[in-house]
Amino acid sequence: MLSEKAYAKINLTLDILSKRDDGFHEIESLMQLTGLYDRVGIEKNAFGELRMISESNSVPKNGDNICIKAANAYFDYFGIEDRGFDIHLSKNIPVCAGLGGGSADGSAVIRLLAKYFSKGDKAELCKISAKVGSDVAFTTVGGTAVCRGRGEVMESFQSRLCAYAVIAKNTAGLSTPQMYSLYDSLESYESHPLTSQCVEALRNGDPELMSKSVFNVMEQVSIPKRPAIAILKEKMLSMGAKCSVMSGSGPSVFGVFFDELGAKSCCDALRKEKITAYSVEFVNKTLI
Repeated sequence: MLSEKAYAKINLTLDILSKRDDGFHEIESLMQLTGLYDRVGIEKNAFGELRMISESNSVPKNGDNICIKAANAYFDYFGIEDRGFDIHLSKNIPVCAGLGGGSADGSAVIRLLAKYFSKGDKAELCKISAKVGSDVAFTTVGGTAVCRGRGEVMESFQSRLCAYAVIAKNTAGLSTPQMYSLYDSLESYESHPLTSQCVEALRNGDPELMSKSVFNVMEQVSIPKRPAIAILKEKMLSMGAKCSVMSGSGPSVFGVFFDELGAKSCCDALRKEKITAYSVEFVNKTLI
């Protein structure tokens, strides 16, 4: 069986620019891969059909699963008829949390099939990924990138910033479509820093500028629905995080640290309060 890690992402910045004619939204987001991961594997079977295998009750086993969609997108692109594979998924990334866990799993399937069949360069895998989901292209490539369009148009660059994130979730999940709908209904929008400022901080390895530059416009609608998000942000800041912001449409929150010990201390303290928390390093390398 071929297997690999499927890494979660965080949104260091997230701006919504407009609503598109296709119902999606134009965004600009600085995405960062993290060391929080699921484990995905593929294995040839004798049944001639795709099967999803996971012990997690949160994972659909039918065609609704993004891993199945990703595999079919790969097969369709290259005209592969024999689709007899078992996809094994060991889930660790929280679901419906704004961390791109499902996208990461689908991305891992695409990379694994590319290894199995020795077909697909970076451009082709990105094209396949974009058909599967908005964040799948980024989680397929990984590293650090400004993502535009609905998330599939990427401008990757090398971050020089060594940082750690404490990722935590202390409330029920949120529906991404519902949060975008609520955002569309806002009568006014808060001002925010520029994504370009955060990009400059990462390119130059400037922790102070980075700490001042993170933002997420979705907090305006997600926090009223889940006030615990704001409480968790403040809690992380009181525990030494240099900045703290919600990831994606929530409800996960991450705090940024520039020392591993501080991150682990915060994570341990949150866990003592029965809050789901992970201490991870920024993964600055690309995956393909």
